[in-house]
Amino acid sequence: MHILAHWSNDRPTRGVTAALPFLIEDFMRTAFRISSRWKYAAIALGVALASLASDSGHAQQPSKSTVEKAVANFMDLLQQKRDAEAAAVGDKMLGLLKRDKNTSEIELGMLAATVARTHHGAGSYVKAHETFDYAEVLLKRALDKIDKSDQSYPTLEWFYYGAIKNNGDALLRSGRVKDAEKKYQRVVDDLAGKYGEDNDNVLTALAGLADVAIDGGRLDEAAGLFARVCGKYEERHKAGDPTLSNCLNNLARLHTLRGDYSQAEQAFEKALAIRDPSGTSNDTQIATYLVNLAELKGMRARFREAEVLLRRAVVIIETSTVCAAIAAAVAPLTAKVLPAPTVVVPV
Repeated sequence: MHILAHWSNDRPTRGVTAALPFLIEDFMRTAFRISSRWKYAAIALGVALASLASDSGHAQQPSKSTVEKAVANFMDLLQQKRDAEAAAVGDKMLGLLKRDKNTSEIELGMLAATVARTHHGAGSYVKAHETFDYAEVLLKRALDKIDKSDQSYPTLEWFYYGAIKNNGDALLRSGRVKDAEKKYQRVVDDLAGKYGEDNDNVLTALAGLADVAIDGGRLDEAAGLFARVCGKYEERHKAGDPTLSNCLNNLARLHTLRGDYSQAEQAFEKALAIRDPSGTSNDTQIATYLVNLAELKGMRARFREAEVLLRRAVVIIETSTVCAAIAAAVAPLTAKVLPAPTVVVPV
């Protein structure tokens, strides 16, 4: 919470602000449960919403419960993956805070980066890019004003480069591949020499460069980048963390595109072993892995093995929350691999 202490040095003290560290701890735990991509969302929103408690520009100061409910509402929308609604709420808060003279660049920048993520999640990639651009400018100004020895510096630096990398994702999905590549490369150039490739932002930027290579048809280059990223994740892997298995699944799909089916199968099976060591999980992500591996088995004419995998995937989908994307992927594969139903024709 060092960054909160830093902010309080140049801003008026408010009753709600004083209570925020306790609120933020609760929402940080919620954010971690949702996904690592939101691990600073609670900080950004909690502190930014505290600006609404300013005596300047507002008719009345909201209570602690008002702030708590507002942040909880946003976090609930994120948890339910209702990104479009979260983005709408975030845009309104951003508009209010832009008009509040007591809102700092750090607060606006962190909130803007968080709102941009919701636009990205909702598929509004152009809007996400525009909001990330705004966040980048504000966070860079704030970063330039903080001494590198300040305890707040690493957190703000992490947020700033995360915004650059995420901006690259938005640009890539908007079809602006060259601009996306520049964003990813900047993160790598600025941070790899300082922290090594094990840095979170460097790893995700390398994965972004791999996506750029795939878009350009440079599959061998992309495979090399993904292998580096997966290797780093494997070095620090902890049980229950899906990061490595997801990386291996992506690497396996890339090997499949390259026609290297042996490498692809090894990566798929390793991803499954890591994500589901007991072979009994009903996680829909496991169904995705099973479908990918079954497709590969089918391509190698190993239909009985593919059938076993697909049958298990179908069971997971039927017993878990309905996943339309997986169901759509399973249907055509099932038709190709599973035996057709026996039809009795009357004589």
